Amino acid sequence: MTSSDESTRFPGSDPDPAHGADADATADMPQHGHSAPVLSEADARALDLWVDLGFEPAAVAAAVEHGRVTLHDGMERTLDAGEVARLLAVSRVLRRLDALRAPVADPTLLDVTLAGIDRHERAQAERLRFELDAAGPRRGRPRVPDLVAVAAILLIVASVALPLLDTVRQRSTDARCVDTLRRLGTGFIAYARDHADGVPTALAGSMLRFPSRQEIMNPAPLVDLGYCDLGHLGCPGHHGDIRTLRYGHQVIPAGLGSGTQRRFRISWTAPTIITGAMGDRSPLADAWLAGGHPAPMAAAESHGGRGQAILRTDGAVLWLLLPVVDRQDNIWLPHGALELSQDAEPASPADCLIIN
Repeated sequence: MTSSDESTRFPGSDPDPAHGADADATADMPQHGHSAPVLSEADARALDLWVDLGFEPAAVAAAVEHGRVTLHDGMERTLDAGEVARLLAVSRVLRRLDALRAPVADPTLLDVTLAGIDRHERAQAERLRFELDAAGPRRGRPRVPDLVAVAAILLIVASVALPLLDTVRQRSTDARCVDTLRRLGTGFIAYARDHADGVPTALAGSMLRFPSRQEIMNPAPLVDLGYCDLGHLGCPGHHGDIRTLRYGHQVIPAGLGSGTQRRFRISWTAPTIITGAMGDRSPLADAWLAGGHPAPMAAAESHGGRGQAILRTDGAVLWLLLPVVDRQDNIWLPHGALELSQDAEPASPADCLIIN
């Protein structure tokens, strides 16, 4: 190795790694194969000093001459012999790197490269255009195959996007219905706490309408007394007059209503019997009034046949894919009944029968 090669040894100038500042630098280097060298802690500090000195050769020379360096915070630090040697070694290596000059590119090669880039960009732009017919008076107009291709793409996008949007809209309606019933249940609980644990009921129906003089849940006082809003009385998926009660109501079994102030006697704050109180409109009741006879397992029309939501007397809201609770109780029919009749009535206090 020549003296010139030895002067570029990093970080020290002594070729023997057992002496001088190189002993620390080579201690951390792997000793097998062609693995990359590892920068020692002392070398890292030397590079940090070069950064602190702003890569200025004059500042490095002054630090080497005086044996101390002024840091960014104004504090001075004395350098030991090893740090001075490493600063000198870094200076020699960086001066040699600075002396290197990249070869000047051949102008011909530069022109060929730029021309290739231009050709690529023009070809890319042509692929994004409609293929035009250059013959006759139709010059500049899109061809029929191009229009057919665009129409096919639009149809594919529509066939995917529209069902997805419809699904999102349906799920939003289902979630809003559950939330509305939950708010209505909160109103019932607050009303019961203020009225001796009772829930308002009312007589409904006549011999000319279904049901025939049955007692049902009556959420109207909750709106009158401010326990809930009028919009909480109906499913968001039911399109009708907001002034009508759009949810179905639990029919009260005979004997549970008494006196002029009729109240549901099943407790809401500490229920001994949990049953459905309100829910989506019964498709069987609506069909019965229209003279039809739907299947007993029909789902609520307000949710497009996807299911129905009910509010239980303990304040919980259930989403039912089938109109069945407790595995056997059909919420549209009295327990054990196969069809709806005008004198339909729950078989027991635990029987959930929701009609409109």
